[in-house]
Amino acid sequence: MPLKGQCNCGAIQVSVDDDAAEKSQPIFCHCSNCRRQSGALGTYVSMYPDADVTITGSPKDYEDRSTDSGTLLHRWFCGACGCPIMSTSERLPGMKIIKMGLFDKIHKPNAEIYCKNKNEWEPVVEGTARLQGAF
Repeated sequence: MPLKGQCNCGAIQVSVDDDAAEKSQPIFCHCSNCRRQSGALGTYVSMYPDADVTITGSPKDYEDRSTDSGTLLHRWFCGACGCPIMSTSERLPGMKIIKMGLFDKIHKPNAEIYCKNKNEWEPVVEGTARLQGAF
């Protein structure tokens, strides 16, 4: 079954094809910018090939130039409600990093990245790979 989700106001719709959705390997990112962007402990994302993702609506682009990795990251969001939609990066051509909070049902993360930014009181997701930086 494809993943279907939307932003808070419904202006942006996101759909991930069946096969890609089934093979999803979500990641929880604790980088500083993901924390600020989400207003929480980080962001929960999955990477998909462009061809497997359909986006309806017109998300706005914020060019994040001060990332922990030093790589320009485009952070796409709904211009009406501000909901984060996805990220794209030169390091991952042809891929979309989709925000999993858009969907009602999501898989458990396979990995946590930028764990060096976690506070000692933050929970650990059991059974995940934990990396201090990016892959």
